[in-house]
Amino acid sequence: MVVGMLLYFFIINYWLKWRFRDKERLGIMARGKRKRDKKWMWVAKPGDKIVVSRTAILPSKQLSRRDFKVLEEILNIYSRMLGDVLSHASRNIIESYYRLKNGRYRVLRNIYPNMPSHYIHGLCQDAVERVSSFRRNRARQYSREIFDELVRHLGLGKKDLRGRRLARYLWRRSWEIARHQVDLEMMEGKLVPRINSVSLWLVDDHVWKPIDATKININGVVNTFFTSVAINTHRGWMRIDLEPSKEFYKLLARGFKPTSHAKIKLDRRSRRVLFHLSLEKEIEIYRPGNIKPIDVNENSAATLYEAFAVILETDLTKTTLGYSYRKESIQRRNGSCSREARKAMEKLREGKKKRDYRMKTANMIVRDALRMRGVIVIERISGEDIRVMIARYRDKQLRHRIYQSALKGELNAIIDKAREYGMPVLMVDPRNKSKICPIHKAIIEYGEDRIGICSKGGEKWHREVVALINLYFKALEALYEGSAQKGFGDPSLDGSPMPLGSTTTHEPIEIPRSLWGRWKSLDDHRDVIASLWIKKQSNPKQININDNQ
Repeated sequence: MVVGMLLYFFIINYWLKWRFRDKERLGIMARGKRKRDKKWMWVAKPGDKIVVSRTAILPSKQLSRRDFKVLEEILNIYSRMLGDVLSHASRNIIESYYRLKNGRYRVLRNIYPNMPSHYIHGLCQDAVERVSSFRRNRARQYSREIFDELVRHLGLGKKDLRGRRLARYLWRRSWEIARHQVDLEMMEGKLVPRINSVSLWLVDDHVWKPIDATKININGVVNTFFTSVAINTHRGWMRIDLEPSKEFYKLLARGFKPTSHAKIKLDRRSRRVLFHLSLEKEIEIYRPGNIKPIDVNENSAATLYEAFAVILETDLTKTTLGYSYRKESIQRRNGSCSREARKAMEKLREGKKKRDYRMKTANMIVRDALRMRGVIVIERISGEDIRVMIARYRDKQLRHRIYQSALKGELNAIIDKAREYGMPVLMVDPRNKSKICPIHKAIIEYGEDRIGICSKGGEKWHREVVALINLYFKALEALYEGSAQKGFGDPSLDGSPMPLGSTTTHEPIEIPRSLWGRWKSLDDHRDVIASLWIKKQSNPKQININDNQ
């Protein structure tokens, strides 16, 4: 009933504001003038020092049956403690580690006196993270349902949702209602986080410590190397011999140092332990000398390489629709909630493939930006912007494609990889990045394809090329405070009023995924990119690429 009253109040409140927005008699209800958003924002500012953390998985050697049984016992005790603490944190909506530990520490110590006390510290951190994640994800799910109900109840159409002000307001009210609904259900015990898998959290040297650790010097950095650890259990300390992985050696060579935080997972098939070790490194962001704009779309990621506009095709639309059709057939055949359907969907590995595409694209672009000592320039897109964009479309398949393309995930992967290498990252306002001609500041008129014509100069522009150049200009404005034409020099060298010439602006180099899928960097394949450019100049409509080249 409370949720219904809140929903009714928010609907009537906004409807009155929108219906009588020009009337003086409702001036008190009129919305104040919105503050102008910032044109740019630094994610990683030059000169700042940041701490980057990475996790290395170190498998152990095969354990004896006795040692493995001890680890199973302590993991079972940890699971029972986690269930108790998780239900308490969920009913009281506790998202503070210190508050949860102060309330449950003595209770757990009295119930489990033989358990090492510092396991409770890691247990409380685990429970707080689970409650926060569960609350956020469930509120996001409810907010989508409430938004659709609001749109249907108010009778809004596609034209009404084009205005970002209305869509943003509805999303914010939907999010507030969803948060209240989730909190009520959690306090009543209707919503409780489900425990699917359990890892043993080791938070300090009271529960684990390295054995026979040696100091090594790699590239002038003193680091710690070890191949064995000791775990504190309810039966005493236990020694576990590890097999260092290639990833562990790479992180040590790049200056990452092991911390006191770790996790343990059991591999019951091979009777081994998977030791997840956390490593950290303090990095200083360097001063940039160039600009590397990046435009992320549903099916591609575009960037500037030397004098070329390069488009890395990801074809996520085909991947998303293919998996969607397979899931529908599996659900029709086995049901939506059956065990056979869950097993069949786990074998599809949709998330792993998309994550692989994102990481490969981000790694390639960031390495090329590191080579030129440039600053990465990306769009400033929030989750609310993506939800507003999705709300404009009525086609369920199109909305599903945009949502599953994970634009925000691709941007986060680029930011995370750039922070790892100590690169500056600048986020700029993406407004009109592909609609305005960068030279004449006029509207670009697009047809059915991605080629548009400037309404003032009459020259052709490709949508991705326009976006990259506008991002470049906005980055120049942020770096040099208004020197927007500094990067391209004289714009009339070939007789056309544009920086790249009248015959090159609408011809980016499109590289298919089958070709760049195994590349490490763009600079290593400079000849291939040049050959693609030559082929496009000779036959711009169609290019046949042999994947074996």
